[in-house]
Amino acid sequence: MISVIVPVYNVEPYLEKCLDSILAQTCGDLEILVIDDGSTDRSGEICDRYAEQDARIRVCHTENRGLSAARNLGLDHAEGEYIGFVDSDDWIEPDMFGSLVKAAEETGTDMVACGFFLEYPKETVEKKLLPAQYRGAEALEALLHREIKEVVWNKLWRRTLFSDLRFPEGRTFEDGATVYQAVLRAESVCSIDGAKYHYVKRRKGLAHTTDMQSMASYWLAHKERYECLVQRVDSNERSLLLKGCARAIGRTWG
Repeated sequence: MISVIVPVYNVEPYLEKCLDSILAQTCGDLEILVIDDGSTDRSGEICDRYAEQDARIRVCHTENRGLSAARNLGLDHAEGEYIGFVDSDDWIEPDMFGSLVKAAEETGTDMVACGFFLEYPKETVEKKLLPAQYRGAEALEALLHREIKEVVWNKLWRRTLFSDLRFPEGRTFEDGATVYQAVLRAESVCSIDGAKYHYVKRRKGLAHTTDMQSMASYWLAHKERYECLVQRVDSNERSLLLKGCARAIGRTWG
């Protein structure tokens, strides 16, 4: 079974399309954990209506604590062998999770990534991945060389990778602070061809904010990653880690 975690916060215009795309998956063995993070629009009502219509959906309403806390709550309640994350303003292709779980079972890998579409207001840009399998240190190298994108949402994860791992609460850029730690725990990871995830680029999205807290979170994620990995990689990868820190510092000055 796949546990699909969907954090929800004030996404009324997008939410139905997101949930419809998950319910339409060709892989039917799903539990869909919808975490309403204190929405003040009609998002909570939409979540409840969908839960009444399909028993695979479980809804939890909480006070607003942020994206990381919502994802963590989903992880706390997940029961599937695999975990998937879908942001509530995005949507997925009908065969996304079926394709990912097939690859995971055929290769025995702990994480599978797919390509994705960037959905801009006036255009769609496809980001492809080359089919590949990485074992041990190769997986970390692929992440640092951006052969695998440092996000959680275009991937299927074996739940055991998150047994003692959670997203940092009270911070943004939570994917950058977490994905490398999950990859470290994996014996092997792989990528498949074909774009399956539609990521909506919104001007007011969390990833595009430039307030002091966001800039500090961006820097902290890169600093922690450097400190964790610097002794595990060779000189080429150390250079990439340092460049990431430099970009984070430059962003605070920009």
